[in-house]
Amino acid sequence: GEHCSMTNRRADEATRDVSDWLKCEFMQDHVGEVHDGVISGVTGFGVFVELSDIYIEGLVHITALKNDYYQFDAAGHRLLGERTRKVYRLGDKVLVKVVRVNLDDKKIDLEIV
Repeated sequence: GEHCSMTNRRADEATRDVSDWLKCEFMQDHVGEVHDGVISGVTGFGVFVELSDIYIEGLVHITALKNDYYQFDAAGHRLLGERTRKVYRLGDKVLVKVVRVNLDDKKIDLEIV
């Protein structure tokens, strides 16, 4: 029982790793492109955006959010600009540019345009 569930967890993790790597490999040819997306996650370090046309997720790091300092509001699932009061919240539609793909870390970096 316990051994099986641990093996299953490892298999699920390996599948996720391969899937993430394949998504990154696919996105390498799309660096520089602009896509419509939806904010699918909000954290203290940025917002995750799912690209609407291809259902691949990337991160807009908080340091890539220009012209303001953003506070994380966990309860509201949002980032709030201190000066501009600009809000990025879960479910918001955004336009993003693919700026970098890191195959080793299996990460896709985006920027809001």
